[in-house]
Amino acid sequence: MAQFEHEALPQKQVIESILGYQREPDGTFTVVAKQRFPRKKDQEIKMRFTHSGMAAIVGTLRFLLGEVNKDVEQGS
Repeated sequence: MAQFEHEALPQKQVIESILGYQREPDGTFTVVAKQRFPRKKDQEIKMRFTHSGMAAIVGTLRFLLGEVNKDVEQGS
């Protein structure tokens, strides 16, 4: 399975922040958020979503980016 990762903007006291996601063989999606710190233990959070859950997240992101059709936004 292909895995995709995106690095977030730099933050003070954080070496790197990464958001990764991949489709699992059972059709679900795994999203992983990781942060690496200079003197602390790294953090990793894994979340699993159904196809519908991932579609809802993508729809929300498209809305936040202003890519949603105005007719849909107004409920027409």
